[in-house]
Amino acid sequence: MVAEIHWIGGRIKAARENCGLTQQELAERIGIKYGQIISTIEKGEREIKANELYRIARALFKDISYFLTEEETEKVYRVIWRGEKSDKVKEKEAYFIEKCEQYFHLEQLNSETPEIGLPQFPFSFRNKTEGFEKAESIAARVYQALNLGPRPGIILSDILENAYKLKIWYIDLEGAGSAASAMGDFGPAIMLNRKEAPWRRNFSLAHELFHLVTWESYLRSESNELVENFADKFASVLLLPAEEVKRSFEAKINKRSVSYIDMVNLAREFYVSAEAFLWRLCWLGYLTRAKVTDLLDNDLFKRRDREAKAGIKWEEFELPKRFVRLGVTSLIKGKLSKGRLANYLEVNIADLDMVLGRYDFDLGSLVGGEDEISVRH
Repeated sequence: MVAEIHWIGGRIKAARENCGLTQQELAERIGIKYGQIISTIEKGEREIKANELYRIARALFKDISYFLTEEETEKVYRVIWRGEKSDKVKEKEAYFIEKCEQYFHLEQLNSETPEIGLPQFPFSFRNKTEGFEKAESIAARVYQALNLGPRPGIILSDILENAYKLKIWYIDLEGAGSAASAMGDFGPAIMLNRKEAPWRRNFSLAHELFHLVTWESYLRSESNELVENFADKFASVLLLPAEEVKRSFEAKINKRSVSYIDMVNLAREFYVSAEAFLWRLCWLGYLTRAKVTDLLDNDLFKRRDREAKAGIKWEEFELPKRFVRLGVTSLIKGKLSKGRLANYLEVNIADLDMVLGRYDFDLGSLVGGEDEISVRH
């Protein structure tokens, strides 16, 4: 029993440090006043109560079995971040990985693990000129492989999530960064800031996709400041295919000029930010870098951009719809308990019906009755 207490304490300490939390911060999250109590638990000097362990597991984004089952080595996943990182990174990464593992568990319960994987492309991150050309070439190949059509931004997330089983999480990143990506036993995954506008999230999604399709090369190379620039070029080319942008933009040209409102409306049409659209026009030769910079600082242009966004509403579901659907399907098949489903959806079991209603599921109508049909096989 003493050995078990020491083992659990050690696992708690490892999980806490992995989240970047102090003992006092963990104590406060589970309703304990003093961090010293966490210290005695981690040292195995105090027996931990079952309800305390449950609260600790929730606070550290771990299944309770993590603290009770001994494993020789703990899995460590590489997470690539976009944007400035803060001290919140470790905690967000721990949450991200936990949700990906839950997602993968639901896929396994429903035999919906990926049948086709994301393509992998060799890439050298050292040469600037060759890197930009290669990023553009890869974007064109991914565009064709995913069959994204004239407006890729509108369908990109659906294709990645449903055809390629990419795990896309919309999370309040609280300054931790704009987005992140990871690859593991659970497959490819991306974390986006749900507080950002959808057109900015969309660009981040395409940006992170670059990291995933060059993942093997990235892991073998030394990271440098060019990596994010290559990812931005890939995202721009993928979301704004040259021929479609040229056709749409030239249709708006009148006497060698285009109105501000037409440009920002085209950005909305392609489901990207006005800034991303302007830089694509620059790369296609329609605008100089100086003009793009001037426009982004122009008060009237910024007002037209705000006007184009006015009235646009978007869904802000906190959990992926496919993740919720797999959870409900597992419940119906009897492979997942209501309590486990509530835990995966991060709600109290008493609120499960209400939360599922937000995702258009009526739990009361989903259980009971004959639910199978025989088929020829």
